[in-house]
Amino acid sequence: NREFSYVLGNPPYIVYRDIEKNERDYLRSHFESCGEGKFDYYYAFIEKSIHDLEENGCMAYIVPSSIYKNVFARRLREKIRPFLTGVYDYTSQNKFPGTTISSTVLCMRKQVSVDFCYRDMEQKREIRLRKELLGEKWIFDNATAERRIRFGEWFQVSNTVATLCNDAFLLEDYRKENGYYILPDGDQIEEEVVKPAISRKRRGETCAMIFPYTYESGELRHYTNEEFRERFPCAVKHLERFQERLKKRASDKNAAWFEYGRGQALQKVQYRKAVLPSILTNRVRVMIVAEGVIPCAGFMITERGGRTLEDAKNILESPGFYHYLRQIGIFTTGKSRRLTVKDIENYSFDTWR
Repeated sequence: NREFSYVLGNPPYIVYRDIEKNERDYLRSHFESCGEGKFDYYYAFIEKSIHDLEENGCMAYIVPSSIYKNVFARRLREKIRPFLTGVYDYTSQNKFPGTTISSTVLCMRKQVSVDFCYRDMEQKREIRLRKELLGEKWIFDNATAERRIRFGEWFQVSNTVATLCNDAFLLEDYRKENGYYILPDGDQIEEEVVKPAISRKRRGETCAMIFPYTYESGELRHYTNEEFRERFPCAVKHLERFQERLKKRASDKNAAWFEYGRGQALQKVQYRKAVLPSILTNRVRVMIVAEGVIPCAGFMITERGGRTLEDAKNILESPGFYHYLRQIGIFTTGKSRRLTVKDIENYSFDTWR
């Protein structure tokens, strides 16, 4: 039952998948910050420390900077917000040699306040921010509240197709002959069941992908197992080489063994779309892709608000979006940041020209 005047520390960082099941269960039942999703071990340390601080007591922890953006840290951020006094953000600077963790020093005082000081230690920038401006994900930028147009109102953003076994579906080395795609191992795939594809790993070069679906009157239609085998015996023979791997995927409940593991974005393949990667570094490059071409990775953007894909490309390649990316993205390695669909949809702006 003791309370403390000061708590200083570098708590253990253990990602959810590396926490033993009995420890997960204990943390989930004893700490609100660990009550949902894939929490990290250090969440419990921060919650415990806030609880054990005496009135007006101070604490400081060095933790991964993903704490401000990770969707599963939402409850923890709500516990931190009232007492937050300072953030020392080291952004892409690595304070732990041999690791890829981006660090931040989080400072609190057990006394409710309305603002706090944010310090970008890499850019040598310091600003005071009102806590009421912090959303679900924390962006340390006063200008955010003044922007009125939301990207998601003009465009629809979604993940690209997810086969969960690209080795089976993606064709990167082939020749076309007599209505078939001929692979180096001799397998033949009927041209009718293949669509052109774009793979970022091939630096934008066109490849191809087996597409085990069809469209009728603009709507996606699934083949039955019998129908697929009858119409595409060569594709079936090829996919059967991967049958065990395909059956072991964590697929959607109703996905057939020869279909993609996830049904996401299948309807949008038939439309023209803009594509960008989910991990970005020095600049944002958006590619506009034709109807029927399958993007293999990243995000797809389609029209819905009367604006064109060229508008979307200009917005996402603008300095304003890159500044937003630096604020909202979660560091992966070096200076690269990872975005989500919601991050892109929630980008707000007044003007982008």
